[in-house]
Amino acid sequence: MKSVDAPLSGQLGVGSILFMVVAAAAPLTAIAGLSPVGVLQGNGAGYPAMYLILGALLVLFSLGFCAMAPRVREAGGFYSYIRMGLGNRAGAGASFLAMFAYVAGQIAMYPFIGLQIANLADDAGIPMPWWAATLLVILGVGYLGYRNIDFSAKILGAILVIEIVVTLAVSAAIIGQGGDSGLTVTPFEPSMVFSGSIALGFMFAVSAFIGFEGTAIYRDEARDPERTIPRATYIAVTSIAVFYAFSTWTFVMGWGVDDVAAEAARTLAHGDMYQQTATRYIGTWMGVVINVFLVTSNLACILAQHNVTARYMFSNARTGLLPERLGMRHAKHASPATASLTTSIMLTVVTVALIAAGLDPYAQTYTWFSGVAVVAIVLLMATTSLAVVTFFRKTPSSVGVLRRAVAPIVSAVLMAVLFVVIVINFNRLTGDVDSQGRPTFGPVTLSILAAIVVAPVAGWLWQGVRDRRRPLTSTGSGETPNVDEVQEANR
Repeated sequence: MKSVDAPLSGQLGVGSILFMVVAAAAPLTAIAGLSPVGVLQGNGAGYPAMYLILGALLVLFSLGFCAMAPRVREAGGFYSYIRMGLGNRAGAGASFLAMFAYVAGQIAMYPFIGLQIANLADDAGIPMPWWAATLLVILGVGYLGYRNIDFSAKILGAILVIEIVVTLAVSAAIIGQGGDSGLTVTPFEPSMVFSGSIALGFMFAVSAFIGFEGTAIYRDEARDPERTIPRATYIAVTSIAVFYAFSTWTFVMGWGVDDVAAEAARTLAHGDMYQQTATRYIGTWMGVVINVFLVTSNLACILAQHNVTARYMFSNARTGLLPERLGMRHAKHASPATASLTTSIMLTVVTVALIAAGLDPYAQTYTWFSGVAVVAIVLLMATTSLAVVTFFRKTPSSVGVLRRAVAPIVSAVLMAVLFVVIVINFNRLTGDVDSQGRPTFGPVTLSILAAIVVAPVAGWLWQGVRDRRRPLTSTGSGETPNVDEVQEANR
């Protein structure tokens, strides 16, 4: 592999970046994978409303995020914002936490796609263990992540269009037949929205938005980043919220408000409730189609998260936070090839360990690690909002008070509340109970939450060690200016 010491480059427009960000949200996977567990373990038939509530919150978050975007010159996503607003140590902690979150997201998705491939193979009369399919997918994603980003964008764009068409076809069939017991807006009524465990409902819904910071991470590969990033961010957040709320509402209507939770419990082990929905309203052939494109949807989601993880590593290496080799660009593909390969190797090792541990690919691995990613991302967004406020307090700007102060402050508070609520209820997700069957913070819950704490603390401490040894450096252009110097340059 030939590599060069150079930044990433590309000609991605709003459409290409939007495709990759929405593909990371994986529409078909979110509906087929998240909706059943969101209904079962979250707030029941009120789950569709979670997407609209979170969509509004993320638009509020995006006001400050996009206001600061033109002033952030590095393609580091949330951690770049946090570093510029709160300092190098906070940025390093955020970077480690972000990488941890995206790795957790992929850990969740790999066994799930393996299970879907195994289901598809069984239907074709070709028995295949889910773990074997999982390992094959890791190899395939590793190859695509190694290639040029424009190549990935084309694949993700094609898959995304198919996902949307298939999902809308199922929704149209349900609406056309009046659902299980008539169409109703009951899922959006307050009494339904606040039923069950709304905290877990929020958690599963948040996981559908993971990756939207990719609009900033692809900065170096964007054609016109100062215009592309804000546009792609607003379009991504609003389109994801509306599409998921609508599709999940029709999904609930397909089984009925009173029966959808029971059906989710019945189909949990096989993870095929959405396929059964499609079969019920369209035909057996559509269930097979869903099986096929659910695999490609998962692939798109994993590839998008793989690309984000590799770019986090690449950016960190170019500022000296990670080994310099990870910051080398492939001479032909202009991709973060070394970082991509490292990501693939790391995911392979962890996935093999989970397979050996015998964890269920859907009820445990998928739900647990999706939860891990959500907790980390919510914490990152709360910290990013705080960083926006502190940045604009130190840096004179013509940005209005709504975008530089009011919106990010409210966003930070709401995100912090959401973080606390999810953490308090995390044991309901893992199934930790005491001797009397009541939810408790047992070993599984505590181990997972401890890992979420360790990641940012490790980054904070490591940056402290580096600060004592030498200033933050960049493999591409010598020293990277510290936070105060960046702010001075933006005045």
